[in-house]
This record gives sequence, C-alpha cells and structure tokens, in this order.
Amino acid sequence: MTEKKDRKTILACFPHADDEISCVGTMANHIARGDRVVLCFATHGEMTTLMGDVPVSEIVDAREKHAETVAKIIGCEFLFLDFKDTEVEITRENAKKIAKLLCEIKPDAILTWNIYHRHPDHRSMAQLVIDAVTLARIKHVVEPLEPHRKDVTIFQYYDERTLLPSVYVDVSESIDKIKDVTQCYADTYNWRGAVDSVIARRRSMGLDCDVMYAERFTVLSRRNKPVKYII
Repeated sequence: MTEKKDRKTILACFPHADDEISCVGTMANHIARGDRVVLCFATHGEMTTLMGDVPVSEIVDAREKHAETVAKIIGCEFLFLDFKDTEVEITRENAKKIAKLLCEIKPDAILTWNIYHRHPDHRSMAQLVIDAVTLARIKHVVEPLEPHRKDVTIFQYYDERTLLPSVYVDVSESIDKIKDVTQCYADTYNWRGAVDSVIARRRSMGLDCDVMYAERFTVLSRRNKPVKYII
C-alpha cells in the first residue's frame, strides 16, 4: 500500500460510460496500490440507441447507474460533465472545462482515448485533454482556481498508427474486475461475447510482454525524463 505522501492521483477522462473498459485493469491496479482514481464522463451518452426507443431521461439515469456500479467495482470516484453526446468538439471553451477539472482534481496522470478512433467524440476528447494539460497551467485561463502546473503524463489507448512510445500494464491481478465491468455493460446492451472478447484482447497484449493479461497505452509526456542507466 502506498504511503499517503506518495499517493498519486489518476484521472480517467472519457466521453461516454463504457469507454473506460480498456483501462479498468490499470485503474484497479492503482486503487489496490492506494492511489486515488477519478473516472470522468464528459457526456451522459444520451444519443445511444442501445437501450431501445426510450426517453433521454431514462438513458441519463441508466448511464449514471452504470457509472456508479463501475466505480464500486473498481473502487474509484466518478463524475459527469455537461458536454452533449456527439458534440464533444475541439474548442477553447471545452478545453477550458477540462483544464478547470484538472485544477480541481490535480492528477499526476490521465487515461483517455487516442486521436485515431472512428468516433468523433473519442478523437476530440484525446485532443481536448492534451490542450487542457497546457491550459491548466495558465492562471488567467483557470482563475479563480489555482493552476495545475504539474507535469502530467497522458496515457492514450494504444493504436498501431501512432509513432509515440507505448507502455504495457500488467493487469493480471485485476482481471476479475475487468470481467465484472464488461459484464455490467454486456447485460444492459446485450453485447454477446463481450467478456470473452475483452479478455482475449488482454491476453493477446499479455503475450506481447510475457504476462497473463495486459493493457497498452501510448505515452505523452511533457518532458523527456533522463535515466543514467538503460537497464
């Protein structure tokens, strides 16, 4: 268990509830270590048709219940922002919203989408997080909040098209939580074979790095951190 003075804060920032499935193991690892993890959803995913032809209010309620259930499984905090589903656009005002969130939560690292995914909300969120990390450092942008000037590392879902370095996270000890979170959504959306598919992908990544199960992320660091020895 991490000493309180060494406790880190991880922000997982996504447009929709269920986007977090690919980093559940990583979040659970940090909770187990004693770190703080905050799961943020920018929208309520109100444009979904996976729940059938139901009022938006019912979708919002369901999404909030999903988030609460997932947070309990992982052991993390959760919150929603007021972005509209399918309208997560790359604007200064939206980046400021995320920047102010960073000033409130003060993360050491952020988990989010990559810039390559087919869903525009996912691509936009990836860029908004990048922009927000810089804007959060600027007093006149985030006032009356105190700027968050820490060098925050961004971990994006890995995509083979990236030229950036990546990291594998051993999530073998958190595999049951990954299964439980995936099953939560699979039950609601009737995702047949979802749990098997997710576990197979984690196993494939694990084979790449000689562990049972893994998650993989692209790493964006503000500064290059030197080492004296390479091994």
